Amino acid sequence: MIMRLKTAVCAGLLLFTIASRAVELKIVRGDGQYPPYEMQENGALSGLHVDLINHIARQIGCTVTWQSVPWLRAQSMIRSGEADAITFMSRTPERETFAIFLDDNTLSVTRSALFVLAGNPRHVTWNQNLAGLEPYTIGVLRGYAYSPEFDQAASLKKMPVAATNEQLLQMLHAGRFDLAVGDMDQFRYLSRHGKNMPAIEFLAPPLAARPNYLAFSRAGHNAALARQFAETLAAFKKTARYTELVARYRQEE
Repeated sequence: MIMRLKTAVCAGLLLFTIASRAVELKIVRGDGQYPPYEMQENGALSGLHVDLINHIARQIGCTVTWQSVPWLRAQSMIRSGEADAITFMSRTPERETFAIFLDDNTLSVTRSALFVLAGNPRHVTWNQNLAGLEPYTIGVLRGYAYSPEFDQAASLKKMPVAATNEQLLQMLHAGRFDLAVGDMDQFRYLSRHGKNMPAIEFLAPPLAARPNYLAFSRAGHNAALARQFAETLAAFKKTARYTELVARYRQEE
């Protein structure tokens, strides 16, 4: 009887802790434009990831505080526990040392692909052999992971000089590198809708398809909250409202 009482008390304390922490859930993100997933419009943050997270947070009684900072700074905040969770993070062994990744906390899937300026006179051949890219300079975003093979290919001339998608496109247009790599959905959207952005062509097939997570900080002891968020998000993904939400943002690409 005493044991059952202790178990009930512990369970109650756990739920109270989750609810208390959820009231002030601080989520950090990169400060760039990542349409249709995350973007600043007229001073407000919007996008598929933002709507998803805000909806699930309301369901579990959270009040979300968003903070947009440079991507490397965002990762540092998760390492230290300064933020509770980080959005748009792909999973790597190194990141798993400081962040909690649960499959049901997947927000979207990134298709990383190589791309060049439309009508680029310099022909680039891509046959899925990374060694064939060695003659070229490749623009990448600082601190981003694309695919294990590409990330670890030391023989490639990768230039991690751009901090945002807009900068990467502008530098490609300026001839700073021969080609670049990034998420197909984001760069297709930005090329079509961004101000003074060049037209681009993707090289098929993509490098890789990787899930993007809402990852929770290990330093903040967020394991229970991460599971609660994952369970609620998994249930929401089975609803018509989720299907409609995804369709709305896909139509904007």
